[in-house]
Amino acid sequence: MLGLLALADGLNSWNAFRQHCANWYGTGIIILFTLTLVYHWLNGLRHLGWDSGQGLDIKQTYFTGKLVIVLFVALSALIIWLGMRGAT
Repeated sequence: MLGLLALADGLNSWNAFRQHCANWYGTGIIILFTLTLVYHWLNGLRHLGWDSGQGLDIKQTYFTGKLVIVLFVALSALIIWLGMRGAT
């Protein structure tokens, strides 16, 4: 969202935003934001299943919880790797 505001403000703001993103702390913020989005998205899918009445058994609940963690690690690593690869 800050990137959109910087872009709307003009080229100088956009270039300043890009410099912050390229710095170590900007990269850290982007990675943390990516982690939160992936985890929230996966658990949202899990909750959609629960809302439809699927996976409410305790064994299925534990299984989907572990599945979310495994997928979270794998998808997050893939997204961050692709992002870092494209940044160089």
